[in-house]
Amino acid sequence: MACLAPGVGSREAHAAQDDAELSCQRSVSHNCNVEVVRRAGPFGPSGISLISVSRPVYVLGDSLTYGVNLNGFEDLAIRNGLDLVLSDGVPNRRIDQGVEAVRAWGELEDNAVVLVALGTNDIFRHPHDAANNARELVEAIVAPTIIWVDVASDVLGTGNALNDELEIIADADPRVTLAKWSDWEAAHGIQRRSDGVHYNAAEYLARAEFYVNEIVSQAYHA
Repeated sequence: MACLAPGVGSREAHAAQDDAELSCQRSVSHNCNVEVVRRAGPFGPSGISLISVSRPVYVLGDSLTYGVNLNGFEDLAIRNGLDLVLSDGVPNRRIDQGVEAVRAWGELEDNAVVLVALGTNDIFRHPHDAANNARELVEAIVAPTIIWVDVASDVLGTGNALNDELEIIADADPRVTLAKWSDWEAAHGIQRRSDGVHYNAAEYLARAEFYVNEIVSQAYHA
């Protein structure tokens, strides 16, 4: 079951996201991901046809990716020629739960690109296990290109510690690139909602653009 928003930027969209996130928090069986049938768009960012070199793209995340899914990520991906197979964002998901999700995907294509955006919930709940779980997740992903979006550095004051561990993982595995959302967020003045973690529609759209830019740079220039 796909979770859809009635309109980007509207009060209804914000309310729908809040209600859906609450619903997902109450029921672990609620499927909050957005499953996308392959629909690669005809043109990339520079207007050059990319279909012949398109690579299957999978996204694995938590409520931040759920918000990205509600606020234009699929359309942006298609417009940029990405072969988006799955964007799986589930509120409250931790890295160890991401391992379970990836194993449930089964075998991926030989040229798959996987973007991971996990870690925020680990900071809140299991900060000491996060690095080891991240290593386990990377090992579980059988794909030549893995993009890991780092966490906001000021979340609970411990985001930098996890990001440092992710840097070590990326340095040790040539498949892994660390996409520094924390730096991009700060440089572009991205504001979070009052809970200090989530965003409003415009900021989620900016994060969606960040995802697409990182995927394009890896999928077509790796």
